[in-house]
Amino acid sequence: MADHHSQPLPQPLSYLTLGDGDFSYSLDLCRFLATHPTATTGNAATPDDADQIAAAPAAVQITCTGIDTHRELQSKYRDVSSILNKIASLDEKRVAKRLNRKRKRSGKKKKQKNTCRSGGDDNDGDDDAKNAQSGLVPLSIRIDHGVNAIIMPNSTVAPTSATSGDNSNNVQRNRHHHVIFNHPHLGTESAARHRRFLSHLFHSVRHHWLARDGGVFHLTL
Repeated sequence: MADHHSQPLPQPLSYLTLGDGDFSYSLDLCRFLATHPTATTGNAATPDDADQIAAAPAAVQITCTGIDTHRELQSKYRDVSSILNKIASLDEKRVAKRLNRKRKRSGKKKKQKNTCRSGGDDNDGDDDAKNAQSGLVPLSIRIDHGVNAIIMPNSTVAPTSATSGDNSNNVQRNRHHHVIFNHPHLGTESAARHRRFLSHLFHSVRHHWLARDGGVFHLTL
């Protein structure tokens, strides 16, 4: 049997979360992938400089989705705006901007210190900027609302609102190496309806969401 861990990981890895309620799971997933290089790149080497982060392609692409529209989310979950902002803050473009700002501020502080004293330690000027976001895996993050995990024949997946991402491309156009759905439920206690729902879900994941060259569907019941 081949060693699974010896197989090269596809680059970039692509993740899709389906049916996330308040997007708290998506936030935890993004945090984990951003801080565990070996889980995404197969090695511990990650860029720690703003220019490297901006130039390097994202090691991981994450699309976070839920069935509720953005307006429905706001009415259901009090903290959802904060959660969505935290997810967006982990996107590689936001990380690079923060690192650049910190580097500029630390450079100004270093110049001010040099004008006040001669000599001194040359290593104290850039420490904050260097350590602020160092070691984070570059993530390309997209958040889409109004996405139904079940795709019926001849239907499309058109998100009603996107809070991140540079375009409004149809989510269905992208396939993913990892598709995740936690605790799917129809809101009713009907075993027959849930059997039909899961049947449609597995069909949709296999034929629409998972990468054609292979992928994993993670389902938590």
